[in-house]
Amino acid sequence: IRALGGIYEQNGNIYFVNPNILLQTFNASTGVWNSTASSGYNINGTGAFAGQAFFNVQPGQTGNVTRALVDGPSFFNVNMALLKNIKFTESMRLQLRMEAFNVFNNVNFNISDAQQRSNINSTSFGQITATANAARELQFAVRFEF
Repeated sequence: IRALGGIYEQNGNIYFVNPNILLQTFNASTGVWNSTASSGYNINGTGAFAGQAFFNVQPGQTGNVTRALVDGPSFFNVNMALLKNIKFTESMRLQLRMEAFNVFNNVNFNISDAQQRSNINSTSFGQITATANAARELQFAVRFEF
């Protein structure tokens, strides 16, 4: 299952789990699960489809998947600061400062809802719907100490 993780795009949605292994729609009128049209899998008589990786356990039983097996996408962020101290006298100095947040302007995807993380019956399971950090930000400052 870990090999199925990553960043995938399908039908305009971004996923952190390969969307081809997800059963995503439930027809309430017939009580039958339907795979998405893009997955190309056929539902068998038990409600599963070829290639399905996640299943509901029977009532009163526990599954055999370890806790936190499916994590969201990784997070990468670099912040930097550059400063220059200029001394005038023993007790007076000027500090020039530049700070940069998210220096490489990296987009970190975020799983904003617990349903996307843990409920395999949710239609948004495995989808990424938000980002975790803002774009690159620069900050300049001058400080006079005496």
